[in-house]
Amino acid sequence: RFECFFTGNTGKIDEDYWNSCGNGTIVIKFYANNSFGNIGYKEVVIYRDIYFPFLEVFSPTQNQVFGNAPPTFNFSISSIAIHSMWYSLNGLENIIIFDTFGFIEPTAWDVCGNGSVSIIFYVNNTYGQINSKEVIVEKNIRTPEIVILSPQNSTLFGIETINYEISVIDPDLETIWYTLNGVFAEIILQNQGHVDQILWDMCGNGTVIIGFFANNSLGNIGYTAVTVHRDIYYPFIEIVAPVPNQFCGTIAPSFNFTVSTLALDTLWYTVNESAHNIVIMSEGLLDQ
Repeated sequence: RFECFFTGNTGKIDEDYWNSCGNGTIVIKFYANNSFGNIGYKEVVIYRDIYFPFLEVFSPTQNQVFGNAPPTFNFSISSIAIHSMWYSLNGLENIIIFDTFGFIEPTAWDVCGNGSVSIIFYVNNTYGQINSKEVIVEKNIRTPEIVILSPQNSTLFGIETINYEISVIDPDLETIWYTLNGVFAEIILQNQGHVDQILWDMCGNGTVIIGFFANNSLGNIGYTAVTVHRDIYYPFIEIVAPVPNQFCGTIAPSFNFTVSTLALDTLWYTVNESAHNIVIMSEGLLDQ
């Protein structure tokens, strides 16, 4: 019990007395007497909180790894009179929050770049007491590295489907897939294989862009593409000589024709449906 005599109707509780009270309930009684020895009093009950707000962070956890998507947060506070809460990323702008759970602000998360990110949560009470808790997480925004080994750019193919071989590097690799001309084709389980024939047939004639994608467990997606050409038309042959219904003697006639195609491979002819194929150039004499 402490007593303090004073004059006047206003003032401040003695600091030494106040500091001796400790934490919790405090009863303050105000007394007054008169010259006749009569004493009157009135009391008021107040509470003294000398402890800083207690802050416990549940998520994110120390050294947890995240990707481009901002992490969620969840923490609890123990204090009688909370005034405000906020957090900062890498010591930059203070972001005020009104709930103990939510998402880290995306714009602030984007500024952090790749690497370690310090997230400090703060809370203060109406008495000006501040507490904070720091959590250091890792931000990994690197995408899987994809290298196309085959096919090569501008390679010409035909009706038959094509093989592919790729190399994908990422310690947290999750899924690989490819597209044909921007349309999803299929998920692949190995770094080499062949394009599905039905999907290849749907590409038609002309340029085909094969896009390879890979994502990791953090949601980061890598992409690279190769452009090839598909020729589904048969070679067009125009015979210049001999002409239809031409009469020939004992000497084998000469021949001359033109071929239109993107990827000419071999020329040959047969006589009277013979099983013997004779490889030729585009002009010459029939075999005697």
